[in-house]
Amino acid sequence: MIRTTVIALILLSLVSLPAAAQKHWVRHSTLYGEALGSGGVASLNFEHLVTPKVAVRLGIGSGLGFYEEELVVPATVSFLKGGRNSFLELGVGMAFVSLPDQLDSDDLLYDNPDSHVAATGILGYRYQGDWGLFMRLAFTPMINEEGFVPLGGAALGYSF
Repeated sequence: MIRTTVIALILLSLVSLPAAAQKHWVRHSTLYGEALGSGGVASLNFEHLVTPKVAVRLGIGSGLGFYEEELVVPATVSFLKGGRNSFLELGVGMAFVSLPDQLDSDDLLYDNPDSHVAATGILGYRYQGDWGLFMRLAFTPMINEEGFVPLGGAALGYSF
């Protein structure tokens, strides 16, 4: 009798283990698109949580002809403060901006006609749903040789 009860309890705990593990499963990687952020007018980004509260990101973006930027490569580190799905995101990083040789500086968002590296920041709200939905709305300023450039961005993607 005791032997049967012990075997039943062991089997019951083994069956319930996957359900308990999935309840607290964290999606560590995110692929998302961002509009008007530190990656230019539009960017595609990959982000990975190195700890539950620290994320690193690498992206590739473009000005899509609006500001003549050919290529923007943002790289950031963000610190997340918050609960289960909603977070305050504070981040710092850089963005490499590659511009064409023939350029009219009147078409630029700021008056820096050369390829350069700019410092960037992130201050925003971030949502990561249980089923993979990722959304962010953030203030993403840049600092370059011209000074402070206030920018903002919205992101939408999938966490896996």
